[in-house]
Amino acid sequence: MAAVAAVVWVALSVTTVAAQDDGEDTEPVHVVQKKPVLQGQRLEFAPRFGMSVNDSVYRSVKVGGNLNYHFIERAYIGATFDWYDFNEAIGGRTDIYETTTSLTNTAPDAPVLNYFGALEGGFIPVSGKFSLFNAAILYFDLGFSLGAGYANAESIAISEAEGTWGLTGSVFGRLYFNDWLGLNVEVRDVLYPGRVRAGGGDIQDTIVNNVSFAVGLSIYLPPSFEYSN
Repeated sequence: MAAVAAVVWVALSVTTVAAQDDGEDTEPVHVVQKKPVLQGQRLEFAPRFGMSVNDSVYRSVKVGGNLNYHFIERAYIGATFDWYDFNEAIGGRTDIYETTTSLTNTAPDAPVLNYFGALEGGFIPVSGKFSLFNAAILYFDLGFSLGAGYANAESIAISEAEGTWGLTGSVFGRLYFNDWLGLNVEVRDVLYPGRVRAGGGDIQDTIVNNVSFAVGLSIYLPPSFEYSN
């Protein structure tokens, strides 16, 4: 019996020491997840629909898009174009314009952008993910762009359109559905020299800021990608 007891005591001692050693040597393992959507060396087509948000007299509606080439993962070069001229079939003079005209017997003037196209570069400094009601994990990124191009514009009172230079900048966010498709939300400012008719009838030169909000899609080609080692 004494021999059996000794063997059991030695076995328990060895097990305890092994468990302690395992506990001391165990370290947490950190799993690094791969980025779910890669953009480098891919073409992005981003159609959108939006409207101006900073002019209380005239509301412009636009249809346009971007064509971007992501030469690295967080940066791209591309072209942007927006069409605004729908002959007031959508958009146009607001209720404030009509109210001001009826109360003052004067017609306020406001710049009207017909179309704008530009070359631009973009940078995407922020990317991440979040859980949607614990049912799905959605991935997003945030970025901005700057560019220069050509603007065609007139005003409510000056129907003769003129072409001129324009600068543009945008802040955007994208929410990805899969490897090649995402929701694109954008706030864009187009700055250009314009003309308006003053109260006395004189034509005045001015710098116009056309700020718009737009929603669209980001479509990536090729639709699939491979991770590199």
